[in-house]
Amino acid sequence: MPEQQRLKPVYVCQGWEIDLARRELRLRGAPVSIGSRAFEIIAVLVEAAGDTIDKYDLMGRVWPGAVVEENTLQFHISAIRKAFGPDREMLKTAFGHGYRLLGKWTIEEESAPALSSALEQHRTAGQPLLSAAGEAFLALPDKPSIAVLPFQNMSGDPDQEYFADGIVEDIITALTRFKSLFVIARNSSFTYKGKPVDIKQVGRQLGVRYVLEGSVRKAGNRVRITGQLIDAATSNHLWAEKFDGGIEDIFSLQDQVTAAVVAFIAPAVERAEIERTKRKPTDRLDSYDLYLRGVALQRRGSFEEARAWLRKAIEKDPENARAYANLALTYNTQQAVSGMALSAEERDEAIRLANSAANLAADDAVPLAQAGHVLTYIGRNYDRGSSITTEAVALNANHAFVWLSRGWVAFMSDDPERAIESFDRLSRLDPLDPNRRWAWIGRAFALFCLERYLEGYEWAAKAVQLHAEAQSLGALIINSIGAGRTDDARDAVAQLLKLHPDFRVSHSVEAFRTRSAATQDRILKALQDAGLPP
Repeated sequence: MPEQQRLKPVYVCQGWEIDLARRELRLRGAPVSIGSRAFEIIAVLVEAAGDTIDKYDLMGRVWPGAVVEENTLQFHISAIRKAFGPDREMLKTAFGHGYRLLGKWTIEEESAPALSSALEQHRTAGQPLLSAAGEAFLALPDKPSIAVLPFQNMSGDPDQEYFADGIVEDIITALTRFKSLFVIARNSSFTYKGKPVDIKQVGRQLGVRYVLEGSVRKAGNRVRITGQLIDAATSNHLWAEKFDGGIEDIFSLQDQVTAAVVAFIAPAVERAEIERTKRKPTDRLDSYDLYLRGVALQRRGSFEEARAWLRKAIEKDPENARAYANLALTYNTQQAVSGMALSAEERDEAIRLANSAANLAADDAVPLAQAGHVLTYIGRNYDRGSSITTEAVALNANHAFVWLSRGWVAFMSDDPERAIESFDRLSRLDPLDPNRRWAWIGRAFALFCLERYLEGYEWAAKAVQLHAEAQSLGALIINSIGAGRTDDARDAVAQLLKLHPDFRVSHSVEAFRTRSAATQDRILKALQDAGLPP
């Protein structure tokens, strides 16, 4: 092997490798798909050892002798951030100046054959590749990882879909309580609902080693749950079982499925933690059934109908913390989507329900996070909301929703860096969430706080494309003004007024909640500059 090839360095930081000899970006040995120009940008930045490289200097090095527009550079910068995935903040923008690569990058001088051998071992082990374009393939986490796909409803009754979905959601929630597991969130798993799936492709798309699939048959007072655990890398069936019982035994059946899966893929998990999976929203089946119906309607945006079912669930079981939390959350989402303040009665009820949920939740992270979110956004109790969401993360760092709430509460409490960190964690746990726009919107507001307006504009624009509403359009308007895109801001104002003709600048104090008076004033001024009526 030529000596000059042997001496080309491999830079390493937090599992990432930048191999200049092979022109590869890798994460824990797995190559990350990235364009040649984007790699050249990374090479320049990593050799700068943390110094900021002026954007014009960077363009001159990567495209020597060529005339290149700034948006071409920005395109490749976006591709690099997409390749870094949850570590996208490693590429830092010095606003209006240039870019630098964060982290302590150390040099390992390895020859190409040694790297090739290591890579082959990695592939043999079944690790999937990452891709920065199109359908992104995610690397496996350092701990056992699993996705639970929607169970097939075998009841022959379409109205029972909510029941099958609820069974799966409870299994997912039970699994996420194990800090030794990486569990893909419900919303990403459910993007495969009703579709034929290739288990290997599911594993690559979600970045998991194991996939659980199954079916639920509910007939009269009998229930049968079947489940099978599959190694996504090889498609080998590792475990299969069926559980039969009376409807009154439904919680026990769910516990058996969950405990069996966990016992197989994480044998080191202690028995005491397995016992924790047995907690469910309530030990009253009638209340649980009503709760599931309410949650299904809530996710469709049918807030009034959802509230009716959730109130019935509470009537059946006054200690059902999740019913209280979801009922409070319907008011939170209603105000966020419309941008219009709740009535005094609605606000009081939302706060009362959130307090009840927080008091009843004990160590159930999800209703705690929901309660903290509501108490911050509607109740303006920033300190308590922050404390509750922090507790929720400590209880269950594997559940995507706790990171969503932590992110929004951090933004509203004037901690944008913590907000972005939270949204990054959520994106990794729930990469295919149909409601991921909420994380994008929260990130856009946090970036506005940091005066990173162009990035905020990009995230808000993505959210608007997915679903235009008061929150997404508001984030787009203020970041457009900050980035100097006045025409885009005015177009977004027109779209907002078309959806909500009565929306005014004064409404933003309720719609775009923030503890910081200075940030609130900046939001108000940006909306005014965009031409929104006062």
